Amino acid sequence: MDHYRKQLEEIRFSLESLKEKLMVEQNECPLGRLNSSIDRGRLQYYAVKEVDRGQRKSDGRQKGTNNRQKKVGINNNPEIIKGLARKEFLIRTCKELNNNIMVVQRAIDNFRTFEPKGIIGVMTKAYRSLPEDYFFKKNGMRDEFLLNHDERIVAGIKSHEAWARQPYEQSDYRSEERNKITSQGERMRSKSEVMIAEKLYEYGVPFRYEQVINVGKWKLAPDFTFEDRKKDEFYWEYCGLMDNIQYVN
Repeated sequence: MDHYRKQLEEIRFSLESLKEKLMVEQNECPLGRLNSSIDRGRLQYYAVKEVDRGQRKSDGRQKGTNNRQKKVGINNNPEIIKGLARKEFLIRTCKELNNNIMVVQRAIDNFRTFEPKGIIGVMTKAYRSLPEDYFFKKNGMRDEFLLNHDERIVAGIKSHEAWARQPYEQSDYRSEERNKITSQGERMRSKSEVMIAEKLYEYGVPFRYEQVINVGKWKLAPDFTFEDRKKDEFYWEYCGLMDNIQYVN
């Protein structure tokens, strides 16, 4: 299950990169912080800055501090106001990012791998004596695949799922006949198509239903369209009325 750990590490790296980028921008913002007050019924904005009055030694190092705050009116400088507002936003965002980085790091530190056979191995003898296919769905491969696929396969699955979610042109031919609904809320024309869709859901196979495709001068809409690993599309037309001569012809 190293790919799950790697995903957590990638999340941490992404958060750290974003934090570093925001801190660079923060250092480019105006000095000080924003403050405001009402003066004679008018809202006044100020840039509040720390003024260092500490003495320094002969080598330039600071000997002592006696800081005070200096408040400068900035109503006539909207860019400074915007800059200080952005700075405060960046400061608070970096704090949240830092908190999330620590949370993810704790998850990485506490992460435990979970292999199917390892899970079965810690069960009592009564369970360990059973055939392995008792613990898995259908042919015993579905769960083991989900727990053991590598990053390349995960990326491929996500790519196909993203492709299936993209908007596409769906046939509007007799749309009122799509009155059968799958467990995922998709409307289809027949119970057989619903059964096919449910199996595709079960095995995690992304698809598009009745996507319009151009074949020469013809517009066709096969029942199911899929995407292969090369990003090429292929099709499945379910022929459910083979005893209907008009349908077959």
